[in-house]
Amino acid sequence: MTMPPLLSPLCSTLLFALPGIYFSGRAASQRAIRDGTIADIAAPGIAIALWLLCIQFAGLLTHSFEIGLGVGTLLPALVGYLIHFSARRSRTNDAQAVDRAPTTAMFVLAAILAASLIPAAIGWCLARASRYVPAGSARRDRGESS
Repeated sequence: MTMPPLLSPLCSTLLFALPGIYFSGRAASQRAIRDGTIADIAAPGIAIALWLLCIQFAGLLTHSFEIGLGVGTLLPALVGYLIHFSARRSRTNDAQAVDRAPTTAMFVLAAILAASLIPAAIGWCLARASRYVPAGSARRDRGESS
């Protein structure tokens, strides 16, 4: 008995969009929070929240999880890449701009937030797998012979 894949293999290519999502969260946190250290610490959390909101909104509009995942990932990633590279290009001659590297606290916060989503993701996968019924099993349940 083979189960269909839970997500299409094309969804694995969305991993390349994850840095763009971080860039969009970082840009949003730097614009919303004046203190640079707190903005850097909040950036992964804001990025994850922005990403999940985009996935939820796109999924509700399209009534499809896979399309919502694709659109909700690519849209904030594209915005993040555009903001990051345009700011990087404009900062080349600016002596006041300081590009702060991600701190350990950012990654710890992102790991904690991601770990809090694992039970929901596993529950969704198991619920979807339990709905899979192999062909011909309905006849056995009704007592018919093949």
